[in-house]
Amino acid sequence: MFNLSVVRYRILIVLYFFFALPVIAGESSYLSNIQKLTQDNNSIAPVFSPSDTTLLAFTRQKYQGIYLLHTSTGVRALSVNKSVDKLTDNERAGFGFAWSGSKIVARFETNGKKQAVSIDTINKKYTALSEQAVELSLPTVHNSGIFFIQDKNEVKLDTDRMRSQSVANRLTVFEKNGNIIVNDRSVNFPQTECWLPTIAPDAQKVSFECWQGIYVYDIQRNRTFHLGKGASVSWTPNSQQLLYEITQDNGVIITHADIILVNYDGSKPINLTANTNIITRRPSINANNQQIAFDDGENIYLADITLGSH
Repeated sequence: MFNLSVVRYRILIVLYFFFALPVIAGESSYLSNIQKLTQDNNSIAPVFSPSDTTLLAFTRQKYQGIYLLHTSTGVRALSVNKSVDKLTDNERAGFGFAWSGSKIVARFETNGKKQAVSIDTINKKYTALSEQAVELSLPTVHNSGIFFIQDKNEVKLDTDRMRSQSVANRLTVFEKNGNIIVNDRSVNFPQTECWLPTIAPDAQKVSFECWQGIYVYDIQRNRTFHLGKGASVSWTPNSQQLLYEITQDNGVIITHADIILVNYDGSKPINLTANTNIITRRPSINANNQQIAFDDGENIYLADITLGSH
């Protein structure tokens, strides 16, 4: 005789293992000692310096300005040693900014015009990387160079001398008309609008975001991987894994968000924040793989991270 309760039980068991397996597979990777670094309800999008494991850059609501936050490694929530320095309060400068050594490369917006700018985080001096323009893409930054589109023209700058690049066979990455151009070829799928390319530290992979989610292009293998829904990518220093956010909303505001750790080919995804009720967004991992920073839409948090075999 047909037993509805038994069928329901079996369905629940199948669903449990289907959703739990990605987390079980990565039990050796986890977060601990989560601590709140800011209390102003106006600090978001932290990005670790590539060379200083205790230095963060971040922005304010609506990506207003760029600031520096100094933390002490290993301290706990009640004894955090921190101070904040303002680099700029330019509107929208905090959207898509990136580190380049001890400098930060950003796009300033003033009176409808855009300009690529380098900010020295030590002496706080600005260097203009472009003229003011109506059309100027977000700069893509890596040790191999700084790349952006200005009034439909490709601009390639050397990161050391901040001048036009003349070295042949260097990696170049542009976001152009919704396409991601790597070494003069489009790597996203046709009729797919994409943005925010991010070069992995080894310069052999490029992540980017599209309406369909996150993709990674492997330059050596000439292959593009779809990682699924998500945004706000941060590469691990060894270029083998990525952190990103997955959000849920009610049509008006973000109601839930988790941080996912995944191999660059999309295998072995791990939900690092499944056991916290904090809305965890825009992750960034530091240079020694020991801490990550993220925000909840209002304040910045710091957490220790343990990376197991993945």
